Amino acid sequence: METEKLLYEGLNKNGYDINSKQIEKLIYYMKRVLIENKKFNLTAINDEREFVTKHLIDSILMYDDTKEALIVADVGTGGGFPGIPLKIIHPKWKMTFIDATEKKLRFIENTCSELEIKDVDFIHSRAEDVGKDKKHREKYDLVFSRAVASMNILCEYCLPLVKIGGKFIAAKGPRYKEEIEEATNAIEVLGGKLESIIQKDIPFDDIARYLVVCEKIKSTPSKYPRRQGVPTKKPL
Repeated sequence: METEKLLYEGLNKNGYDINSKQIEKLIYYMKRVLIENKKFNLTAINDEREFVTKHLIDSILMYDDTKEALIVADVGTGGGFPGIPLKIIHPKWKMTFIDATEKKLRFIENTCSELEIKDVDFIHSRAEDVGKDKKHREKYDLVFSRAVASMNILCEYCLPLVKIGGKFIAAKGPRYKEEIEEATNAIEVLGGKLESIIQKDIPFDDIARYLVVCEKIKSTPSKYPRRQGVPTKKPL
């Protein structure tokens, strides 16, 4: 099955009404990643079919309400997952990409420019530092993170960025229950509440993704996030 058809059918099965322009942009993005991947590491996946299911569709399935104009952040975006696929599907969003590796962030910025993707910002910084910045602290409706760290560490990176009433959404694999148990204290301390766990079955692949959704119910105490490296060494 050609990649365009695979992408269209996979999303259509999950209720996404995707147009030809969006398909074109997603495929262009995939090809850019696979080309640049030869120069520096953006993904371990080099096969187009696998890329469509495990990167494009997997990223897009992280959120399915297409109507809202939201302020959104992708923390530890790496090669642009899930931020670029989500932004293509949700063009009304204002998306901020955050990553500590400058060359990856520059790749994302150049790709967005080539695809004429508007309302995007790029922050070359550690998440711990961004979470302390008044310009970004508790400013986002949605914060996404995918394949960055364990849940208890991710909470300290991401929840300080979420506004009260907003949501932090993390994509997790089969260890999600164990990770949630380990993160119970972190979620509460940082002002969050576990709202739901949503299972998403990736089409054309024997993979289940678990979306851990945390609602921000109160302000994060000012001492969080702690300085660089501490959340990893001493998770809450």
